[in-house]
Amino acid sequence: MVEKNSHSAAGQMAGYLFQPERALYHLATSSRGSIVGIETLDDIAVVSQDGSIKLEQAKHYVSEKEPLADRSKEFWNSLKIWLDGIQQEEIDAEKTEFFLVTNKTVTRGIVFDLMSLGNDDTSRANLVAKLRVAGQEPPESLKVIFQSVLGHTDDELKQVIGRIRIIDGNTSHGAGLRK
Repeated sequence: MVEKNSHSAAGQMAGYLFQPERALYHLATSSRGSIVGIETLDDIAVVSQDGSIKLEQAKHYVSEKEPLADRSKEFWNSLKIWLDGIQQEEIDAEKTEFFLVTNKTVTRGIVFDLMSLGNDDTSRANLVAKLRVAGQEPPESLKVIFQSVLGHTDDELKQVIGRIRIIDGNTSHGAGLRK
């Protein structure tokens, strides 16, 4: 049996290959005339002929760590990317759905709550409050990202949160491939 050495990039490669897998999914399920890109507008982007856009952050995990945890770099950086794009007028939030996709099953936390978020202002406000609590006293290495996200108003955060869709390992692909 060949053992994994410290120079192995198997985890990184699995992450890179997750993007084409997701792009193929969108090619197969999007309406005729849609354009699918990898590493263009986001990890994966789908632009439909009607002008609607899907921006997707694809997060592949090979470790046992909790996927898209409340204080994870992956979660907060995804929010930052989207909020920055809206602020810089590169993203029209009214025409865009934001997707957080992982190969692992999400079982708790803010991202889990996003999976069943109601379509009302109170539900979004409650999630923004949880986000602000989770963002208190961030790790030094993530301080700039956390501050950037939390520097937005509650209304700006609610706007993005209301347009986020979560796809986890239960629906992104089968258990065997996920493992």
